[in-house]
Amino acid sequence: MPKQRRSLGKRRAPAIFAALLATAVAAPACSEPTRYGVLSFFFDGVPKPGESRPKGYAYPGTAATRDASGRPPERAALRLVSFHPPYRENRCSACHDSGSGLLFRTPQQGLCRRCHPNVPGQVKFLHGPVAVNDCLACHNPHASAYPRLLLADNKALCFRCHKRADLTPGPYHATTATQACIECHNAHGGDTRFFLKKEATVEENK
Repeated sequence: MPKQRRSLGKRRAPAIFAALLATAVAAPACSEPTRYGVLSFFFDGVPKPGESRPKGYAYPGTAATRDASGRPPERAALRLVSFHPPYRENRCSACHDSGSGLLFRTPQQGLCRRCHPNVPGQVKFLHGPVAVNDCLACHNPHASAYPRLLLADNKALCFRCHKRADLTPGPYHATTATQACIECHNAHGGDTRFFLKKEATVEENK
């Protein structure tokens, strides 16, 4: 190939990539087979049309998550129990730029705090993910099979990062297999070192 043609190809490559990326961003508006074809070109592990999705997560814009009106279907259809209000009400522009489809900013850059400025409020101690605005460490931004948009059952979610073996020995941790951590601890933070709720503090000091 002549040098001139190779040079022209190199110059066109970024433009071609940008066009493909723009197509991928616009893909949610397409039919599910078309969307799958575009996204699977860029990413591995994209579920095929009709293939079951991971429990608790809804891929926005697919036929499986939105009906003909463009709104999410009834909860029972996907076994979802909680929806982020902007997603449920089809107000994508609350978080995404309507032109590019990209987030205005990441959660770490303060996206979630635009609507949730008082989480966790004025407390002395913060849970690590809260301290760095990593809301997606525990919550799904669209919909979930669990309450409060959690990524997993609240009896198991904490143990994605914390080990049972590291828990303080004592009778109050004897029921961790059946009792959720948030029954005694505030998941966002608190005025005690371990974010203990008032009633749990009283029980511990008995």
